[in-house]
Formats: sequence, structure tokens, C-alpha cells
Amino acid sequence: MPAFDDFEDDEPPPPPRPRRRAVDPDDGLISRRTAEDASHHLTHLARELGDDLSIGPMPIGIRTVEEVVRELLKPLLKEWLDENLPTVVERLVQQEIDRMIRRSQKF
Repeated sequence: MPAFDDFEDDEPPPPPRPRRRAVDPDDGLISRRTAEDASHHLTHLARELGDDLSIGPMPIGIRTVEEVVRELLKPLLKEWLDENLPTVVERLVQQEIDRMIRRSQKF
């Protein structure tokens, strides 16, 4: 893992992220509208292939695409966070400390 000293001091801080609405933990990865659009297209495709999915909910035991993707992404996300989060947090904390020092030197 690179030390904090390995980073350039002249590196500009990352741009601020736009404020987002509070996220409901039960919300999916995609918006409701996107999910509805995708569902519409998949239903249309199934009907074209002769398999009508409008007969009701999926039987118990059949996994959704969202469940499979979540299962596959979880270890990848964990690995990325394990590798990168300490460096990201260290850099952001150091930037905040530097800002506080600059503000205190103005007085």
C-alpha cells in the first residue's frame, strides 16, 4: 500500500460530489423507472420468444438478475474497498487537516 507521502502535494482535491437525496437502504441499485423499463423490455422479449411472464411472480427458488449481480459484485467491492479505502480516507483526512491549518493561519 502506498504511503501518504507518495502522493504529490500539488494534486488538486477531487471535485465535490453532488448532494443526493437520502437513500433508502431498501432501494435497488437502479431507479424504479429504469427497473420498470427493463422489465417491460424483458417481458416483451419473452413474449416474442413465446414465454409469457405475465402469469405471476417468479416461483420460489428462482433468483433474480439483481440477486445474482449483488452476489457477484459483493466480493469484488469488498476487495476494492480493502485495497483502496484506507488510502482514500487518509488523503481526505489530510486534505481536511490542511484546510483547517490554512484557515487558522488567516487569523
